[in-house]
Order: sequence, then structure tokens, then C-alpha cells
Amino acid sequence: MKLGFSVFSLAVVLFTSCSYLPLQSGSKDCGFTASFTLPKQGEGPLILFSRVLAEELNGQTNCGFASVPTKVDKASVDGKELRVVTIGEDVVYAAPAGFDPTTQAISIEADGRSYFTNQNEVRRDGNRYLIGLRSFPPK
Repeated sequence: MKLGFSVFSLAVVLFTSCSYLPLQSGSKDCGFTASFTLPKQGEGPLILFSRVLAEELNGQTNCGFASVPTKVDKASVDGKELRVVTIGEDVVYAAPAGFDPTTQAISIEADGRSYFTNQNEVRRDGNRYLIGLRSFPPK
């Protein structure tokens, strides 16, 4: 009986920690992130977009529970549409050479909504950039 209870307890923990459950997914729009590694000189970066998921804890919905790589309907930099590139199972978007996220804006369309670079959330860590995208118009 003790083993059965342990297996049941483990199953409950795993089941309730999955993000697809309504309790965990939240209805709040947490936006998207864009990320890329600095490319070789003269090449443009390949940008990966991810949807930011929410978590509901103690009745409060908090963004940042997880990020899920996502194909978007349309992506552009300063109004110029980005080319879609498929690498294995990953879908990335080719930005022009010289792309600088600190001075140029990324915009995407996903699920009928528009998202733009949040200049307060552009971070560089070594040779990698992480860029927060906020919905427009803001909720």
C-alpha cells in the first residue's frame, strides 16, 4: 500500500505541474520573447520567438512560468518582414545583417494580436540577446 500511495503522490505532482492545465496556464497575456546569438560578421541573426506562459499561485497570475518556442504569423524588423527558416523542428526568423535590438524594433503578429519590442526588456548576456515583446495596444 505504501508503494501505491507513493506512485499516486508522484503522479499527482507531475499531473498538476503541467502547464496545459487551466490552473497553471492562466488567461493573462504575458507576451513573447525573442532571442538570438550574435552571428558572424556580415550575417544576420536567426531569431527564435517564444510565448511566455503564466502560472497561477495563491490566486495571483504571474508571468514567466515558462517560455515555449512558437511559430508566429508574421515577424518584422523596422517594418521589413523577416524570412522564415526551418532548422530541423525549430522555426526561426532571419533578421538583416547589422540588426541591433537596442535601436531597431521587432514586431510580430500571433493569434490575431500584435507585439512589439519592449525597450526596457532588451538584455545582452555575452553573445546572446533576450528581448521582451509586449502586446499592442497594451491591455
